[in-house]
Amino acid sequence: MCLTWLALLIGRRTHHLLGVYSEVIGGSILFGFGLYILFG
Repeated sequence: MCLTWLALLIGRRTHHLLGVYSEVIGGSILFGFGLYILFG
């Protein structure tokens, strides 16, 4: 859950640079990284 909020914060900081896609990409990367740490 914390990773999701962290991803949202990072996505919003880069929102003015890349737009909405940055939130989706940033969230997906951090979420995947979190799952990798938990289950990898």
